[in-house]
Amino acid sequence: MKINKIGVIKMKILQKYKKEEYKYYISIILLALLICAPLTVKGWIDTHDGHAHLARNYQTIEAFSQGQIPITVVSNFCKGFGYSWNTFYPPLSTYIGAIFKLFVPTYMATYKITIVVAVIIASLAMFRFIKKMTENIHTAFITSIIYISSLYFLTNIYIRRSNGRNYGIYVFSYIIKWTI
Repeated sequence: MKINKIGVIKMKILQKYKKEEYKYYISIILLALLICAPLTVKGWIDTHDGHAHLARNYQTIEAFSQGQIPITVVSNFCKGFGYSWNTFYPPLSTYIGAIFKLFVPTYMATYKITIVVAVIIASLAMFRFIKKMTENIHTAFITSIIYISSLYFLTNIYIRRSNGRNYGIYVFSYIIKWTI
């Protein structure tokens, strides 16, 4: 009896990730969602940079809908002269927001979803990074939870609303993981 290639790939994936490891992934995602629970409040929570990042997401999505790729200058700012916002701030979070805007009706919900995705990916990236460094799944789990519940991380989410920094942190975790 022949086993097709998809079946072999699925078997390899299941062998690679043990059932115990899935429990950790699910637990980390649930705790990340719990940390993001205040974002489910309807409306806007005032923050330091939040209005600027929301406006930046809005303008990036508008520029994308007008066919501007890569999006470097947002044309509606500075009384119609434009502002090169994505040149000075990392554009990854706004590009991810543009993808979510295809499925979500409001800009506010799109912005909040990008924050939730950043928290989930950052927590999983830290888990995988520490697991590779220490080869101990329990240490990786505890470190991941401490990381996403740390004062620095929570300040970036709820006081500064710095999406670029949150996405930069998880990219940094993956870069270190891949180089070691």
